[in-house]
Amino acid sequence: MKLAIVVSGPLASALEMHSKDLGIREYCVFESATRDVASWLRSMDIFVLPSVSEALSNALMEAMACGCAPVASRVGGNPELVEHSHIGLLFDSGSPTQLALCLRELIENNELRRRLD
Repeated sequence: MKLAIVVSGPLASALEMHSKDLGIREYCVFESATRDVASWLRSMDIFVLPSVSEALSNALMEAMACGCAPVASRVGGNPELVEHSHIGLLFDSGSPTQLALCLRELIENNELRRRLD
């Protein structure tokens, strides 16, 4: 399992350094933002949208259309797009523990992950 982080700008190097500090760099793939979002999304099993604030997320809809199992924070329109345990998994914004539990559930439960994609 790899963590793909598609990022550009000043945060890119900071995120890569932080992954080294956490000892997880070998599990991360860092790529610059691209216009060919669909090809990236089709290569992923799980898509995480950890927004603190969100209206109706185009990124979340694109990920779902590309077959990713969605994990999203319970903000804005996310709960309407992602019905918990039926279409994807939801967690409370600002709760890394809940996010980790959602990810663990999808990583360990292949059947659930396939059903949600």
